[in-house]
This record gives sequence, structure tokens and C-alpha cells, in this order.
Amino acid sequence: MMAQIWAKGFREHIVRRLLCLSIFWHALDIIWVAIFTIVYLIGTLP
Repeated sequence: MMAQIWAKGFREHIVRRLLCLSIFWHALDIIWVAIFTIVYLIGTLP
């Protein structure tokens, strides 16, 4: 994405791709936080 922005600038379709990547990255982060929380909480049960 950085190469596209550097080469082509902030065109409408590139900004849309950047926003989609940002949404995907944050959703992935939320999923990993949930998975690790569940795994660690199950691991602490007696």
C-alpha cells in the first residue's frame, strides 16, 4: 500500500483500499485478542 500511495498518490480507489486494509487489520486484531483471552482463561481453570 505504501508503494502504491507513493507511486500514484491518494486517488479515490487507493484510499478505499487503504480503508479496507485498515478495517481488516483492526478486525483481525480483535479476533486475536478474543482467541488469546479465551485460551488463557481456559488455561487458568482448575
